[in-house]
Amino acid sequence: MSKVKKQSTIKFFQRLARAFLVPLAVISVGSLLLVIGSLFEQSFIVSLCPALFTNKLFAYIFVTIPVNAGMIILRNMGLIYAVALAFSLAKEEKEYAAFGATIGYLAFLKSMEILVTSWPEIGEMFPQNGITQVLGMNTVNCGILGGMITGLVCYLLHKKFKDIKLPLAFSFFQGIRFVPIICLITMTLFGQVFPFV
Repeated sequence: MSKVKKQSTIKFFQRLARAFLVPLAVISVGSLLLVIGSLFEQSFIVSLCPALFTNKLFAYIFVTIPVNAGMIILRNMGLIYAVALAFSLAKEEKEYAAFGATIGYLAFLKSMEILVTSWPEIGEMFPQNGITQVLGMNTVNCGILGGMITGLVCYLLHKKFKDIKLPLAFSFFQGIRFVPIICLITMTLFGQVFPFV
């Protein structure tokens, strides 16, 4: 491996490591909110001041809101990683990389949902928690891994196709506008293969 290629590989993995740190800030705050809300549900805490904890407004502010805010983060970590990785790795036009990753992740989930719905025997291959509901879709439970793969694939698609030129009839879709389109197509096809992997 040449020295230049080795340095570029090292730089890529350094950028990748930094990209993985971006969603951790949000995930840690989501976890903290969940812990705070759960703490106020514990019987030994409630027994310290029962009148306060039976107050509906107090329970709403210190239990309901934090628990639900934390859960929305933790239940959608795949989407968070997909967007964060594509956004962080892209050197320019970052918003299109993030938008492409969002479209790609939704297409990936929907494609798997269509597969397991159309072919129930494929859904039966998975254990009980192998099929789950993500963003309103009954799909294969690919968790954070699905988000990471989507983020990396959509970043690579963004890098390759952000400057593409198309024939004049399709010129509106060329360049950066093509990124979400190719992410949609690629991740839809990948969603048909991923459950078998």
